[in-house]
Amino acid sequence: MIEGAVALLLGLLAPSLVRYLVSRFRSSYGHEAYGDALQHAALNIRCDSLWLNMGFWAKTVDFPTACQDLALQLVQHARLDATLPRGQSSVLELGCGCGETFRVWQATFRPDVIDAVTTMRSHAVIAEQRLRDLTDANLLRDHHLYQRDAIEYTRNPDRRYDAVIALDCAYHFDTRAAFLRNAYGCLQTGGTLALTDIVMLQPISKLGAFDRLKQWAVCRLAGVPWTNMVTDMEEYVTLLQGIGYNNINIRDISSDVFEPLAAFLEERAGDANFGVVSRTIWWEYLAFASVLRWWHRGRQVGFVLIAAQKP
Repeated sequence: MIEGAVALLLGLLAPSLVRYLVSRFRSSYGHEAYGDALQHAALNIRCDSLWLNMGFWAKTVDFPTACQDLALQLVQHARLDATLPRGQSSVLELGCGCGETFRVWQATFRPDVIDAVTTMRSHAVIAEQRLRDLTDANLLRDHHLYQRDAIEYTRNPDRRYDAVIALDCAYHFDTRAAFLRNAYGCLQTGGTLALTDIVMLQPISKLGAFDRLKQWAVCRLAGVPWTNMVTDMEEYVTLLQGIGYNNINIRDISSDVFEPLAAFLEERAGDANFGVVSRTIWWEYLAFASVLRWWHRGRQVGFVLIAAQKP
């Protein structure tokens, strides 16, 4: 019965959506989440920009600006610019991508040590060079770039940090709960965990059977751990408290993320800017836009800012 229902659901999903979900969400802990070809360059247009996150679109329609604004929102939400001493703090960033965020951290709370982790070789090469440039300019005292699994590194970090940051990547980790526990061990006393994440806005038990089946099928296709996608806000807080975090602050910013990102992807595809990547990739971005609109309309899934502290 279940197998038949899943088969029916998959038959209704467009092939491009299936392909995109697999490539977009499948974790590089076994599979690359975004591919190693820097195809996200098409979203940036500016040749000096390689941002890749869902963005915060309250004041812009420009992709790189929205991505930068999401990083700034996280800094402000976690009060990193107010609580960390400028030029005297150490930061671990997981899922750092090509290192666009490093400039945001330097412009706000200015850490003197940045360690960063990514699994993707093409991203690691660019991020490493950006860290070197900051060090050569005497903006960093020390840095390390690890091309490793985030769960593996945080299990036994090389040092303790004043802040652990995960911008738009925690839902990839296998599992999120393991990441949150490991991050606690990475922090110094008084250190801050700052991340964005995708969570259920209501308990999974309150969803109808078909909606639960759709969520499960998306996770199954995409290689996202089911436990990551079914966690609701209340369970998230309970999990953080159980690990030992305090001063927990969660803010839902879904309305400034899902719908405007979907509109941007649809507009860019409509402009037929196919010179950077193949037409197939743009169709996959369109498929992802349809998922974002589904999330936005249903109010079942939310995009949140999270901050917590190690006492």
